[in-house]
This record gives sequence, C-alpha cells and structure tokens, in this order.
Amino acid sequence: MKLPVLDNPTAYRGLYVFEFDDSVGVGYTAEEIESLLETERFAEGKVYKIYNAAPDGTMEIRGVPASHFQMESGTFFCSSEATAAAEDYETLLKLAEATPPPCRTKVQAGTLEGAQFAHGVGLIYPAEAEDEIGRWLLEIGYQGGQTVEAGASRVSHWYGHAKVYWRAQLSPPQSLAPRNREELFETIGQPIQRKLA
Repeated sequence: MKLPVLDNPTAYRGLYVFEFDDSVGVGYTAEEIESLLETERFAEGKVYKIYNAAPDGTMEIRGVPASHFQMESGTFFCSSEATAAAEDYETLLKLAEATPPPCRTKVQAGTLEGAQFAHGVGLIYPAEAEDEIGRWLLEIGYQGGQTVEAGASRVSHWYGHAKVYWRAQLSPPQSLAPRNREELFETIGQPIQRKLA
C-alpha cells in the first residue's frame, strides 16, 4: 500500500487510512469510516489507524477490525454528592468549549441508584477513540469524580441503570468534524481526505 505525501503528517495521528480496491484515502475520522463500512460497496474495505507519524512522513499504522466501529466506550466520573457531580458536569462543558474533544462525544450526568458513588458524569464516545479521549482529558486537565470507571461494559451498565438528568453533545474542531455521506462519497478516490495544518 502506497500512502500519499502529507504536508503535516503529525496532524493525522488518530485518524484513519481506508484501503479501497484500487486506491487509498488518508485522513478519515472514525465516524466516516463507520459510514463507509455500512455500505455494501465498501463493507470489505481495509481500515488502518494512524498511531504515530513523524515530520519526515514515516507513519505507524495498524489494522482495525470493522467491528470496532460499531462499539461505544465511556469514561464515568462518579461522586457521592449530587452537587459535586453537577460541578463536574459544568466544568467539563466549559473545558470542552475552550478545547473541543477529538470526536463527537456525549456527556451525560445522572444517578445510579444503590451505588456508593451514585452521582456520575459520563463521557460516551466511539470505542476506537479511547486513546484520543484519554489524551484530551489529560490535555484539558479534567479531574472529575471521586472514582473513575471506563470501558464498553460501563456504557452498557450506565444505559441500563442510570437516571440521566442532563445531556450535551460535544463536537470536535471543524477540521476533524465528520462529513455527511454525500460529501464523503464525493471525495472517494482522493488520496488525502482532509488538509490539516
């Protein structure tokens, strides 16, 4: 597989390469990959994640199974007090406004009846974005909750047991915003899917 020359290779870390029958496209988001894989035409395409990239254009990429794009993961910041969870929720929204997350992310605040730390703030995102969300949380310095739990099983538990009272949707920076299907399919065949400075 021959990848195109990128002007700023390091900016593509965390994005994806999609290998079509006769070409490759570099710079897809997880949501865009999911849209491609949902079609009969591209369901068998090969997907690679860009884990690292050097200024000289050298890239570390790894294959990703298609099933990963249908899963959600989450990070939950839990407290024993409702007021602490409310403050955590507001703090997270303010930090995200200043520094948007790397992908679309749901933020929910709610209660889990019977739990020791029953008041939680949850971030729910595509499972493929776990590493990027972790780096983003470190970058913004978010330190919510008395306890932190993470993973796909925690999302299932939250959906099944939480009484959610606040919800918000966080969006990535415009340069990483997923395109709609029409825009996505218009660019198939272009080796570089988005220009990143």
